[in-house]
Order: sequence, then structure tokens, then C-alpha cells
Amino acid sequence: IPDEIWQACPSKQDEDELLNRPCYGGLDFASVSDFTAVCLLFPPDEYTTEYRLKWFFWLPEDVMKVKSRDFPDIKRWVDAGWITVTPGNVTDYDYLIEEMHKIRASYTLLSAGYDPHNAWQTVAKLEEDGFPMDKFSQGITSMSAPAKEFERLVKKGEINHGGNPVMRWMMSNVLPKIELNDNLRIKKMSKNQKIDGVTAAVIALGVYLSSPQV
Repeated sequence: IPDEIWQACPSKQDEDELLNRPCYGGLDFASVSDFTAVCLLFPPDEYTTEYRLKWFFWLPEDVMKVKSRDFPDIKRWVDAGWITVTPGNVTDYDYLIEEMHKIRASYTLLSAGYDPHNAWQTVAKLEEDGFPMDKFSQGITSMSAPAKEFERLVKKGEINHGGNPVMRWMMSNVLPKIELNDNLRIKKMSKNQKIDGVTAAVIALGVYLSSPQV
């Protein structure tokens, strides 16, 4: 998706309008020491035809310092509040669980999709705390349909991305790949380029599309 198409999508969001509104989540947990991304998808309602998306990004403090040497925008995004820094040099899952509680306190989370890879201990704790967790594999059979729908919605200008600069960067790192049976796989162009926010958004959309509320 070219940057000009992404940037042409709506970007103005009223935070007060999103508070306590029904939404669907997509979680992409870091393995050890990388980005963790959560995307909340607020589907169209009687007030708007847009899909409003809101992202949360976390990165371990020591990792942020290293990555920001090669990509200074990361430090700028941290300072602006687009990325939250977690303590230490590895992913702090207890910290992330507390962050998820803050999110649930502000928004009506109907279902949160997650890839079980790297996530089972954290997900078990969230389920124990009453979160509506929904296993959603990043396998091609699960991801292809919502990835295609995400692309369609972006090209129609029906995704409101809130002007999130981290997500804009991650969108530029996506390498789409058409595989057997016309399935679409989203990949990153190189190891150091990140697409966690894109993955989280596709999972959130997939959970919404497969939900009985639709």
C-alpha cells in the first residue's frame, strides 16, 4: 500500500468518542526483546462509516536505546508518547498485563485476538483476569482474508489510523506475498524492519469479521 494512499485515509480521532465504545483487539507480543503491539478496532456504527483504529506500542528501554541509534525517530516517538518504554532489556510481560488492564478500563473490549506463539503465559494470566481472549493464529489460512480486507478498506479510505507515525513507518515495511490459492501473506522487507502494528491490526479485523456481533 503506497504511503500516499495510507496518508489519504482519515486521521482525525476524538479520544472522548472512543472511550467506553465497543472494540475488538489484536495483540502481537514480542518474543524476548522487541516491539509489542496492540491494536483496537472500533467498527462502523450509527455515527460513522469508518473503522477507527488505535494502536499501543511498547519497547524495552535498553532495546529502544540501541534501535534509536540506527533509527532516531524511535526516540522522538517515545518522547511524543506514541511508544511506551518498559523497564529493562527484555519484554516485561507483567508490565504489559498492567497496561492491558488500563486499556480495558477505558474501552469496551469485546474480544482480543492473539497469536499463541510467544503469548501463552501472558494470555493465561489475562484470561484469569477476565479478558475475552480469542486465539488467532498468524498462519496463512487465518491471516489472508483479513489482510485482504484491510487492504481493501485502506484503499477505499475507510480506515481511520489516527495519524499514528509508528504505524505509518511499519506500513512502509510490509512486503505482501501472494501464495498458493491466492492467499495473501504479510511479511517484513528485512529483519530490522518492523510490522508488528500491521499484524495487530489484521488480527483485530479478523476477530471482528469472525465475531457473532457482525
